[in-house]
Amino acid sequence: MKTFMYIMLLLLAIAILLPREVKSDYIEPTQPVEVVEIPSWVKPEFVENYLLVFDTFGKTAPVMIKIARAESHFDHLIKNPSSSARGIFQILKGTFADPRYGCTGDVLNAKDNVECARKIYEKDGTTPWNASKHVWGL
Repeated sequence: MKTFMYIMLLLLAIAILLPREVKSDYIEPTQPVEVVEIPSWVKPEFVENYLLVFDTFGKTAPVMIKIARAESHFDHLIKNPSSSARGIFQILKGTFADPRYGCTGDVLNAKDNVECARKIYEKDGTTPWNASKHVWGL
């Protein structure tokens, strides 16, 4: 019986000491990872919205970041008291509902607003935001 116990302890020790394959969700990047520097003027509560705009617009992000800053400072809940403009890109209710753009969801939802702005930009460029161009077009 003692021999059996020694064998079992030896097998247990070997099992514990053998290297194991560690599974992880980490995936090695195949391309360099871009580090995004958050400007100091972005309020901490809107950093996620800033990154959403940055990620959504890719190469055109610089101008769209300027537009979003001019329109709302990345506040997704902001409403213009003088019009129906809402959200990060101050999209008018009529524009959001316009079938030409195919916007869906809620204009006050950050992702829906930015996605709608992307669709508007693809069709009309920056023209829909010309009212604030004196601020962002510098």
